[in-house]
Amino acid sequence: HATRAIRRAVEEWGFKCLKLDFLYAACLPGVRFDRTLTRAETMHLALKTLREAAGPDTYIIGCGCPLLSAVGIVDSMRISADTGPTWNPAFPLPWWDQ
Repeated sequence: HATRAIRRAVEEWGFKCLKLDFLYAACLPGVRFDRTLTRAETMHLALKTLREAAGPDTYIIGCGCPLLSAVGIVDSMRISADTGPTWNPAFPLPWWDQ
């Protein structure tokens, strides 16, 4: 499904840049299709699959992604927090920003 969606965005819709967010979800604890892979290996395989689907000429921005898993695969990363409804957030942060 992910491969088809990325190819559609690049090949059919003409996107030259993709911002892929919440990438860390590929390495969350859970049951995997290939239970021989570690969470880190699963994350790396997911990123490689997305890169192959997008092709080498598509600029990929990785967001919400473990840094080392993305080295050599994405073109840039956003490593700061998401934007929020205020300039100066109150601490502790609300549940949805944890």
